[in-house]
Amino acid sequence: MITVLSTNKPARVTATAHALVVTDDVHTYGDIITAGLNALDETREMLYGFGIEGRIALMRPADNDLLPAGHYNVFAYRD
Repeated sequence: MITVLSTNKPARVTATAHALVVTDDVHTYGDIITAGLNALDETREMLYGFGIEGRIALMRPADNDLLPAGHYNVFAYRD
């Protein structure tokens, strides 16, 4: 199960929004991102950038990469 614990979406359009997401089992990177963005009422197409804090690498993780159970901070750069 994926649960969104909290969201922070500043009123300014250019600000970064955050969603704290908790998973109880292994889930894909894409599923976690989608849950966080849905809670923020955002879509991938309307964002300048998005991801999971601490998961930034030289290459963006693929949507089907598996992540263990845990707490994830999904961010959305709005433009």
